[in-house]
Amino acid sequence: MNKKMYLLKPEYKERIWGGTRLQETFGFDTDINPLGEAWVVTSLVGNADNEIEELGTTLDTLYQQHRELFGTKDDLLPVKVMIIASEDNLSVQVHPNHEYALKHDNSLGKPEAWYIIDAKEGAKIEFGHTAKDKEELKAMIEAGKWSDLLTYVYPKKGDFLMVPDGVMHALGKDLVVCEISKNADLTYRVYDYDRVDKKTGKTRELHLQKSLDVLHAPHNEEGLIHPEAVEVNGCMVTNYYDVPGQFTFKRIEVSDKGVFEQEEFGFYFICSGEGTINGRTCKTGETYLVPKGHGPLEICGKFDILLNTYREE
Repeated sequence: MNKKMYLLKPEYKERIWGGTRLQETFGFDTDINPLGEAWVVTSLVGNADNEIEELGTTLDTLYQQHRELFGTKDDLLPVKVMIIASEDNLSVQVHPNHEYALKHDNSLGKPEAWYIIDAKEGAKIEFGHTAKDKEELKAMIEAGKWSDLLTYVYPKKGDFLMVPDGVMHALGKDLVVCEISKNADLTYRVYDYDRVDKKTGKTRELHLQKSLDVLHAPHNEEGLIHPEAVEVNGCMVTNYYDVPGQFTFKRIEVSDKGVFEQEEFGFYFICSGEGTINGRTCKTGETYLVPKGHGPLEICGKFDILLNTYREE
């Protein structure tokens, strides 16, 4: 099969905390409102699976039938990418590790990371907690001592936050982020501000026992990082995260012309800009699969590209 760029069609998800910012920022073509998430890379059959219109197939089918384009051994595509706009606070939540997720929910675990595309002044992310051990954590959750328990970081555009499994977290309002994760959709909700879903008239389900099973205490994760970009063949490349068997994330900025190449397959999300890549017209909001061993990409125009990829362990 030809090793060329393939355009993916996003899957869109309504969310109680969403709005219209994703359509306004990226030109996503959907009437969903409130829109919270655009799943720009997903192959979860029965939930969301990106169409590849030029091939008349889906991403999962392509992965299963043409593994040579990816060069991986996993039975499922190993990465998932979402673009999220939070116009209200997301629930305080946690994701399990693979062993717990498989045993209790027949799913992969979901370590994830957030790249901050935009953050309004004062925007914050709930990250971690103050409890010194699991016993104190359980007691504070059961007593509803959220103001004493929850801790926050304050992101700026271009920051990156790794959220391992077992870590309490929540996006606050007024953020636009790219979320990179393993190919799963499994979240345990710890706290949802007692808010009522207008469509159901009910509060949303919490998963307190499972959350307590998997939450880490004490919290000791690194927090926000903002590495420096390096010039490579006309591209400013920022390497944010690279863990074999998990995922890799880079940012590629081009102001006029540049050449970028890597051996691994990759998903390239056009965060902003327009121009051509290998002669193909590309614009803001589009996501392209570039297969393994594709060769160099000649990028012409002004682009801010988010690259999500994967290396075997």
